[in-house]
Amino acid sequence: MIINFSFVLNTEIPSGGEYSAYKHGYIEGTLDISMDGKLFFHDEYICLAEFGPQLGTWLKKIIVRLSTTMRS
Repeated sequence: MIINFSFVLNTEIPSGGEYSAYKHGYIEGTLDISMDGKLFFHDEYICLAEFGPQLGTWLKKIIVRLSTTMRS
């Protein structure tokens, strides 16, 4: 299985106090996840700064399951 991740950061910086995080860098963008060439997930307004740690946690769980399965 081939999994591809595509991140495209938004280049427009919104104005207003609620968007203060944009002063320190662009954190919102589009995320596409494809598996074997087929689109599996698409979100145009995902917070990429939060997605990274969540993806890492998910991958760790998969690795633990794989290593447990291989030991059996």
